[in-house]
Amino acid sequence: MMKLPMQALAGLLSLLLFLIPTHQNFGQSKNRVVRSSNTSSGAIDSSAALNNLATDIRSLLTMSSELKSGSVGIRVVSLRNGKSLFDLNSEKPLTPASTTKLLTTYSALLLFGSDYEIPTILYGAVKPEKGIIKGDLFIKGHGDPLFSVGDIDELIVKLKSAGVKRIEGDVVGDGTYFDSVYERKDYSGDADHVVDLPPVAALGIENNMVTVVVSSSRTAGQLCNVQTFPPSSGFVIANSAKSYAASKKKSTTKKKRRRRSSLEEYIPDQSIPKASIGRFGDEEYFDEGRENVEEGIAISLTTDEDGRQTIHVSGTLGVNKTVSKRYEIKNPPAVVAGMFFDRLRTNGIEITGAVRTGATLQKAVPLAEFRRPLTQVINTVMKQSHNHYAEYVFKMIGAASGSGKGENATATQARAAIRQCMEASSAPFESCVVNDGSGLSRRNLISPQALVATLVAAYNNRPLWKALYEALSVAGKDGTLRKRMKGTRAEGNVHGKTGTLKNVSALTGYVTSADGEMLAFAMITNGYNVGTYKSVENKVAERLADFSWNEGKAVPE
Repeated sequence: MMKLPMQALAGLLSLLLFLIPTHQNFGQSKNRVVRSSNTSSGAIDSSAALNNLATDIRSLLTMSSELKSGSVGIRVVSLRNGKSLFDLNSEKPLTPASTTKLLTTYSALLLFGSDYEIPTILYGAVKPEKGIIKGDLFIKGHGDPLFSVGDIDELIVKLKSAGVKRIEGDVVGDGTYFDSVYERKDYSGDADHVVDLPPVAALGIENNMVTVVVSSSRTAGQLCNVQTFPPSSGFVIANSAKSYAASKKKSTTKKKRRRRSSLEEYIPDQSIPKASIGRFGDEEYFDEGRENVEEGIAISLTTDEDGRQTIHVSGTLGVNKTVSKRYEIKNPPAVVAGMFFDRLRTNGIEITGAVRTGATLQKAVPLAEFRRPLTQVINTVMKQSHNHYAEYVFKMIGAASGSGKGENATATQARAAIRQCMEASSAPFESCVVNDGSGLSRRNLISPQALVATLVAAYNNRPLWKALYEALSVAGKDGTLRKRMKGTRAEGNVHGKTGTLKNVSALTGYVTSADGEMLAFAMITNGYNVGTYKSVENKVAERLADFSWNEGKAVPE
């Protein structure tokens, strides 16, 4: 059995301590008013209220073939007393799509804590003497998926503030906190293609995507200018493209497109991708940038045995024009090291060595660090259903859970750690399977029962629950639920995580009933009519928001 480090064990111990007084914590959130279960004429018949709820939910389930095949699972639990309000095939594991992210996020918060910050650290091979590091400079990443050009500049400012003026060695990019298997489809074992994701590396930059911008001069026959964002000597540029004088055409009514004046204008916003319209906002898509590889210009990227990418640009481009396209960065640590090397020199710090990748020396001296709150990443993972960042969190879980060996060590450890977190949370997980952190794997299998048990365990761990609850999408307000359940009691009430793949739809989260009682629920449907399933999910959540124990008829006391 995998052994967890002290940090992870502390997280699990924290969970167990919170689970001891389980029931007395239910239903006591701030500003919550819970109606009395008694009326002046007698006690409420709770069985009648539950029968009404069950009848209504079953009437909403119009997917007859899925019901017959057992491809629909639902579970609803009261957080006041832990009792089940509705259950249908909840123990059966189904393909969960992005509701997998609930387990990924919960496990990360449990293991790291809600106040954890992801570090990116600069080390010197030795302590600087009189502003000189007589050895290599290492930049070690720990899985910050949002690491950017601006963050590198902040580290350089801190390095200069420490008095460093000269580095007598190499700049080394260290991505060894994760294993070297960067592609989700490789470490998840998926055979079928779902969605392409950029590499998942412990040390990366700008979502591990590079924009190649090719600009022609105003004079025909001149070599085109090739730039990249992020700019880095970690790339090799092989450019033979030239400008040519295009033949003049008669003017048309269309206005001529203004030539953009700077590289930055060609860089797409890479911070948080928009949810894809028409897919209920759950499948992240990549904006591949402007496909303007035209007029005979060809751009291609190759990777050598050392992982260095060469950008090949050839062909011709009409004078005074610019085209651009985005590509994956195949070796992110090398690009970060190259970028750091370039910007150190720009900032007046001398370097005698070269750019390379490798592991930080055990006796290296920390010089500066940049930290990113884990909750900042998790909020994007949950609200935007960000697949790429979810895989980062998945690998962070694995990296923190031991120093395993093998090609897929980090992913293997992550799967084992998530299972341990589920078992420690009393979630029924024996038949469940988690192969990745995002839920893109169609081989993932999670039951509604396991999802609800995770929500219950999170609710009982108040510091963790606050971070998780705030990260969930809010119906009719934000994230992947922003257009759903508007104009109902569920709007602004349901906090949930959606799940969408071809032939899969799911919704899990929290809803407060008409009595002010918080409920945890999960619904997964596997089948061909995803649009119908989404509509049913909305109606079920709306019915839960309308639920009241006062629906039961009063009986004599």
